[in-house]
Parts: sequence; structure tokens; C-alpha cells
Amino acid sequence: MVLALVPLAVLPTMAWGALGRLGAVAYPEGWTAVRDAIGRDPEPGDVLVLPFESYRQFPWNENRAVLDPAQRFFAVPGRRVVTNDAVRVGEILVKSEDPRAQAVERVLRSPSPDLPGAGFRYVIVNAGTPAEQRRFAAWLSAATLVVDTREVRLYRFGGPVRADSPQ
Repeated sequence: MVLALVPLAVLPTMAWGALGRLGAVAYPEGWTAVRDAIGRDPEPGDVLVLPFESYRQFPWNENRAVLDPAQRFFAVPGRRVVTNDAVRVGEILVKSEDPRAQAVERVLRSPSPDLPGAGFRYVIVNAGTPAEQRRFAAWLSAATLVVDTREVRLYRFGGPVRADSPQ
């Protein structure tokens, strides 16, 4: 019985729900529309999330920094959602351990990245500075805009997508 009380004594704010700061946040409807559109498509190809950063802030989340939830939220059978798993703490960067994310980092360094050639059918853009948004628009000029909401945009590349993308 006493051992059950130890966590409460050590972490008293957790006992009170961090004084109201912890709670569920509803994802915007646009996110569900994106996931549904990806799930209905039988064509092969993975999903890339831009900006390619591991921690993000969203207006619908009161701009709190969170580990990018896109990889889990947009997951559908048969597609890999590729996000950045590098961790940045101040000026220190712990590089990605995922070989696919490392390959994507190299592709994105190109002035005009070949995203279908890298195995991507879809690109999700759900944040970014104005400069990033302009850069993404140039990269995605050949893609079709499938979902366009205030919170998220989904682009789809037509034609063949390289199936032997780096895993």
C-alpha cells in the first residue's frame, strides 16, 4: 500500500493532472480528411511530412512544442509515414537513426528534390515559416493538392513512384 503512494509523493503535480495543464487535444478535422484520403488510395508510395522537423508547434495545440504526431496519426496500412527523428536541444543536434529519414534528408538538400523518385506518393504540409511554405510550393508544383485546410495540406504525385524506396 505504501509503495503505491510513492509516485504521488515524488511527483505530486502528476496526482493533480499537472494542475490542469495535461489534457487531450482534439486534432483538426483536416487531419482526419488527410488520413482518409491516403487510406482510400490503392496506389503505392509513402508519405512525407513537411517541415522535416521532429518537434513542432501547432495553433490548435496552443502552440505547445510536441513531438510531431504526424507519423502515428497519418499511418495507414501499406504506407510508411516518414518524419524526422533527429532531436535538437538548443544548438546540439542528435542526428537521425532511421536510415529512411537520413536518405530523405539528403534528398531534401537538393534545390528541386525528386520526391516521387524517393518513393513518396503523398506529401503533407502542416506548418512552416513563409519561406519554407514558398520552398515547399516549388517542390510540389507537379503534385495535385488533394486536401487544403487552414491546418494541413495534402499533395499527391501522379505517375510512378519508386517502389524500392530506402527503408
